[in-house]
Amino acid sequence: MNSKTQPSTHAGIGHRHARRRYAWIVLAVIVLLGVIAFVVALQLGPTQNTLPYELAKTAMQLIAVAGLGSAATIAVYSFQEATRQAAEDRRDRDEQQRQKEDRLRDERTRQDELVRSTIVTTVKTYNNVKSIRRRLRAATQDAETRRVTLETYDRYLPDLIDQQLQFEELKRLSPLIGDDRLRSQYDAIEKYLGKSITEYESSHSRVAAAANGLALTELPELELLLQKEHFWHGVARPLNETILALQTALLKPFDASSAAQSTDSEVLERS
Repeated sequence: MNSKTQPSTHAGIGHRHARRRYAWIVLAVIVLLGVIAFVVALQLGPTQNTLPYELAKTAMQLIAVAGLGSAATIAVYSFQEATRQAAEDRRDRDEQQRQKEDRLRDERTRQDELVRSTIVTTVKTYNNVKSIRRRLRAATQDAETRRVTLETYDRYLPDLIDQQLQFEELKRLSPLIGDDRLRSQYDAIEKYLGKSITEYESSHSRVAAAANGLALTELPELELLLQKEHFWHGVARPLNETILALQTALLKPFDASSAAQSTDSEVLERS
C-alpha cells in the first residue's frame, strides 16, 4: 500500500478500536448497574407488588435486554469488521499485484532494450568479420601466388582482433539475457576467430621475414577462415542460432500471471 495512505489507515484503525472499546465500557456499566440493582432488590426481600419486587424485575429485564443487545451488537460489529477487513485485504492484494506487474513490466522493458542492443551489436560485428574476410580473400586469392604479405597481414588481422574481442564481450554479457545457449554460441565464434589471431601472433615474424610473404597454405588457420564451408560451421551457423535465440527472447509475451501467483503466495505466507 502507498506510504501516503498509511497514516490515514492507521488513524482509521485507531478510531475503530476506540469506538469498540467505548461500546464495551458502556455495555459493562449497564450490566453492572443491572447486577447491582438486582442484588439490592434481593437484599430488600422482594415480594409481589412491592418496590423491591418491581426493582428486581426491572433489573432482570435490564440485564436480559443488555445481554441480547450486546450479543446483537457484537454479531453486527463482527460481521461489519470481517467485511471491512476482507475489503481491505482485497485492496491490498490488488495494489500489491499492480505494483508487481509494474515492476515486471519495467524489468521486461529493460530486458528488451538489452536484447535489441545485443542483436544490433551481434549483426554489426558479424558483418565486420565478413567484410574483413572478403577483403582478405580478395588480397590472397591470386591464382598464381596465393601469398600473404606483411602489409596484408597487418592491415586486416588487427581489425579481426577487434571483432573477436567484441564477441568475447558479448559472451560475457550474455548471462544477463537469461538464455544459456547464447554464451556457448558466442564462445564458439570467439574461439574460432581466436585461432587465426593466435596464428597471427605466432607467425607474424615469419611473414615479416619473407620478402614476398608466406604462401597461404603456410597459414592454415587463415586459410580455413577464408573457406566458405569452414566459415559457415565456425561462425555463420552459431551466429544464426544466436540471432534466433535473441529474437525468441524479444518476442516472448509478457506474463502478468506470475505477479499474481507471487502476490498470492506472499499473502499465504503472512497469514
